[in-house]
Amino acid sequence: MKKVITILVLTLIQFSSFSQTKNWNTSAGTNPRNLNFKNGVFNNNMEYFAMAKVSDKNSTDYYKNATGQYYLSKDWKKCRVITKENKDYIFNTCNYNIFDKRFEYIIDNTTFFLKKEQISSVFINQMKFEPSIFNHENNYYRLIYKFNETFKLIELYKLKKKSIPSSSSLGLYVNKVEKKSKKFILKDGELIELPKSKKKILRLLNKKHDKKKHKDLKISKEEDLINLIKS
Repeated sequence: MKKVITILVLTLIQFSSFSQTKNWNTSAGTNPRNLNFKNGVFNNNMEYFAMAKVSDKNSTDYYKNATGQYYLSKDWKKCRVITKENKDYIFNTCNYNIFDKRFEYIIDNTTFFLKKEQISSVFINQMKFEPSIFNHENNYYRLIYKFNETFKLIELYKLKKKSIPSSSSLGLYVNKVEKKSKKFILKDGELIELPKSKKKILRLLNKKHDKKKHKDLKISKEEDLINLIKS
């Protein structure tokens, strides 16, 4: 009987509309579900949502010995999740944990994280993330542009710890983490760090540098960078 009630509750969850921009377009053929319902229903169907509870949050030495921002953004935001089974959901409070390399969500004051092996893509703050494995390490990358099925421009995030003078104790130093990112070309499964000059990027792609054609392109601007790679 309990199982039947749970199924009925899920059936009655209404589809919510979501603001669509060109960054949020997806091949998923269903409307996203807005997961606003109570934790009891959610807990009974965690496998259905490809989620798991965060049981030991911020407990590592890395967290304990350094201050700073461990997440993609300071504010937790609404995001959209598409599973490999082509299910489409919206969570109202989410963020990317850069240290643990996972997307986390808060529902009824409980934190959950996505199981990467069941996720196709995550859209947050008009950015698209996809899970992948690089050097045998699970991670998410931000998809900047997909040129074809085997050639993508991506960005990877990481944390960098540094020692800085304490603002409260003269002569003492404290550890602080900072969010860093690097752009890469993902080609035929190979991860290649993007050079910092137009000439080197073009040389990497076996293309010639054209002073006149490429003069006004600035690789610090993603749109220009995409056009440079396309040229």
